[in-house]
Amino acid sequence: MHKTLDVPLESLSLTLLVVVVFGCIFLGSTSAFNAITSASVTALGVSYAIPIAINCMRGRRMLPGVRNFKLPEAFAWFANLLGIAYVIVTTVLFVFPPELPVTGSNMNYCIVAFAIVLLISVVQWFVDGRKNYRGPKIEIDDHLLVAAPTLDGPPPFTSAMSEASEKEKANLDSLPIVSKV
Repeated sequence: MHKTLDVPLESLSLTLLVVVVFGCIFLGSTSAFNAITSASVTALGVSYAIPIAINCMRGRRMLPGVRNFKLPEAFAWFANLLGIAYVIVTTVLFVFPPELPVTGSNMNYCIVAFAIVLLISVVQWFVDGRKNYRGPKIEIDDHLLVAAPTLDGPPPFTSAMSEASEKEKANLDSLPIVSKV
């Protein structure tokens, strides 16, 4: 963080450099630029599909019982499986060549760019990530504090709270009393 500007100057400079490099790649080769952009879209789709697939493989049992947005179980399964199917279809379509007949100059090298990024990511994980990655910090948001006991008495139970398990209710009751000033 830059001390006087109060912005992440190094990160912004790196972003500027990457954009300039991609701009130069576009000027040099449209096939290379198409491969990079296709690989980016493919990687974005795969990054969305991974947590959905893990959720489905675990039988949707890892979701908290009390949450702000809860779909009916059958519709939630349908939405999850539809999302995974959409990512599979779009991933396959982004690997297709942009025109026929396919030659070396108009080939879609998306899979090559995707493989390079995947290889760099795996190497980076083994070199640095597994030692230094700490995971996300979990904090209690204000909307969860509403369910905590207050000085005036027990919290109002919503329909979501009435469906919560006794263990989840006990966890909410053990939260410290918080009052806002």
